[in-house]
Amino acid sequence: MLTGDASKIICKIEGAVTDNAATKVLIRILIALKEERISSVFTRPIHLVKYKLWIDPHEWDDVWYRDEGGIDSCVVAQVQLRQADGSISLGNLVSFHLAIHYDDADSTIVTDQSILNVTGGCNQTINPETGSTLIKFRIEELSKHHQGLDFKLLIAADSTRYDIAPVYSPEFTVRSQPYKQRRLNLDTRPSTETEEENMESHGTSSRERAQELLIAPPGKEGDVADAPPAALALFNVIDWANRVVDDLYTLKWKVVGYETKPDGNVDYSSPVYDSSNPNEVISNLISK
Repeated sequence: MLTGDASKIICKIEGAVTDNAATKVLIRILIALKEERISSVFTRPIHLVKYKLWIDPHEWDDVWYRDEGGIDSCVVAQVQLRQADGSISLGNLVSFHLAIHYDDADSTIVTDQSILNVTGGCNQTINPETGSTLIKFRIEELSKHHQGLDFKLLIAADSTRYDIAPVYSPEFTVRSQPYKQRRLNLDTRPSTETEEENMESHGTSSRERAQELLIAPPGKEGDVADAPPAALALFNVIDWANRVVDDLYTLKWKVVGYETKPDGNVDYSSPVYDSSNPNEVISNLISK
């Protein structure tokens, strides 16, 4: 019965699960009273499965810091094979693969899958004795290099197992490392009387002024003119180094697609690469 503008319908589909991936069902919803001139509506196609892959959402952090802990830093999570009642399914040797997607409305797959670095490779298996396995992976690029979009991991059984539902991990942002204020190892040489008087006239010492410059870039109210030359030079070097690291990502070969197997399926082991002309990026770096 409809109440108000919308109602929630809870139903259960009883049917046999087939080995044909194209076999799907629809639910038709229509008004029982014939005198009501309201057309019926169908749900989206529903694929019936026996099992589903599952991960614990509490094992995921909203933010993962790529460079914290060095190259050994990675995300660790447990993947389980579960039955309809939520219990772990034992005795099934299931192969599955991992792919990185964006957390947008369409869950768009990331074109360059090489940024996903999985320990043991992207093809994994569920241990039939435990019904689970551990996965360890890294994302080698930052979210800021992907229009600031969050990522999520797709875990899907291989194409021969149509009776297993895939699962997406919760979304997460990839950053370099937690922000820490940069500190200057100040020169121990004594400041000249002129430098000290100049700093005192602005209410700060040479040490305090240099540290402020390394936390926030100069550019307001005469900061450049007031900055100690050594501090300003060090800031410029750090700023240029950050620009180099950011621009280097644009020079990497990008995966633009995958070759197709004779049976028509996508061959994820045979990526197709492309790269833009690096001359403009290199010229910009040299001129900075």
